[in-house]
Amino acid sequence: MTRPGLTATVEDAPGLASVVLADELDIRSEPQARAALEQALTQAPSAVLDLRGPEFIDSSGIKLVLVARRRAAEQGVAFSVVRGAAHIHRPFSSAGLDDRLPFVDGPPT
Repeated sequence: MTRPGLTATVEDAPGLASVVLADELDIRSEPQARAALEQALTQAPSAVLDLRGPEFIDSSGIKLVLVARRRAAEQGVAFSVVRGAAHIHRPFSSAGLDDRLPFVDGPPT
C-alpha cells in the first residue's frame, strides 16, 4: 500500500509568500514543509501557511507551525495560518493554540 506524501509549494504575490500544503504533514514530510516555510519567511514581508490541503497532521506538523510563528516574529515577518478542515484544526484547539497562533479563515486577498 502506498501512502500519500506531502506537496509543499510557495506561491508569491506582491509582499506575500504563501505556503500551500497538500496530503499529509507528518514526521516524514516535515523537512519538506519546513524548507518551504523557511523560503517563504525570507522572501516577503508577510507569509501565510495554508492548512486547507492536508488530510492528516501529527505533532511534528503542529511543532512546525509553532516554530514558523516564532521565526517569523524574530525576522519581523507578518505570519498567519489558514485554518484547515475540522479534523486538521482540532489538535491545535485541543492544545490551546487557538489564541497563540494567528489563524485566519482564508488566504489574504
